[in-house]
Amino acid sequence: MPAPVLDELFGMIRGHYLANFDALNALGHKKSAPHIKTNLFKFAPFYELFDRHKVSISASIDLP
Repeated sequence: MPAPVLDELFGMIRGHYLANFDALNALGHKKSAPHIKTNLFKFAPFYELFDRHKVSISASIDLP
């Protein structure tokens, strides 16, 4: 996904968490930042974007 699309998506997620924090917390959801799983091969170009949006990340390495 292109960086501008991810930036907009993470902004929408942040807005959703903020607007619905009490309801989400009441349901037991403790996270307030998005989490993604990515391949480390594609991680580096998006590092600053993920850092800015405080995205938590699970990553893997695909070996040839």
